[in-house]
Amino acid sequence: MIRTIAAAMSLLSVYVFSPVPSDWQPVGTGITSGVSGSALTASGGLLIVRDSKKSGENRAALVSFPGARVTPLTWVGPVPVDLEALAAVPGRPDEFVALASSGKGARISLRGNEVHVLREFAVPEVDDDDNYEGFALTVLGGRTVAAWADRGQDERSGRLIAAEVDIDRMTFGPVTSLTIRASYPQRDVRHISDIAITDSGEVLASSASDPGDEGPFDSSLYRSARISAEDGAVALRPIGEHQEIARYGGHKIEAVTCTTAHCDHRVLGTDDEAAGGAIRFD
Repeated sequence: MIRTIAAAMSLLSVYVFSPVPSDWQPVGTGITSGVSGSALTASGGLLIVRDSKKSGENRAALVSFPGARVTPLTWVGPVPVDLEALAAVPGRPDEFVALASSGKGARISLRGNEVHVLREFAVPEVDDDDNYEGFALTVLGGRTVAAWADRGQDERSGRLIAAEVDIDRMTFGPVTSLTIRASYPQRDVRHISDIAITDSGEVLASSASDPGDEGPFDSSLYRSARISAEDGAVALRPIGEHQEIARYGGHKIEAVTCTTAHCDHRVLGTDDEAAGGAIRFD
């Protein structure tokens, strides 16, 4: 069970739950019921987005605790295609940024059982080969910083990108980037399938093996880089030697949500294609 314990002055809500890792809890069955991105809500639930592509398919849902009860939400505004990431906006309860694989996205707000589009945008410097699967927001040095990631594929490395962002306008400052390769999995690998940022600017990333709709899937979680905002500039620095945190067999992790400022506890979400989606407190 998740409950809010942060003071109102905190930029980020902090959530706690039993430190014992849980089993995977299903949040849908079938290929349109995976979790491609997630973020904590002001009430202690989990907002998830799905990579639906066709009209009438669910784009977002609310997972409530305890019990991982799933409530499909109505999307109000331009309907996105292939949402792959979601991040909570620091200091703005129930406001989020969702990003699609194309680099197009939306700043959205959660209102009851509806998600409302506040502003559409596109990330800068999109390459034709890019396929985005991660987006995160944080505040560093008094600046709101966005990080997003092209997943890469096998021999093509993933790319982690960062810039200062004006949340009201959803415009971005100068961009910096790093290429990233996961050491596991080694087959059919997407080097970055989601990202999260700790309060110290450390960027955690997940990687995933995706051989097709029936799997089998495998994933890992690792430390990928450090991000800073010093002297008016956003910088990314490699961690150094690959630092793997954990491996997860049988699931394709596409959502990593920190539940503590240090991200030593997390909610992981999966898009297991034909097998649907699941979440796990880690």
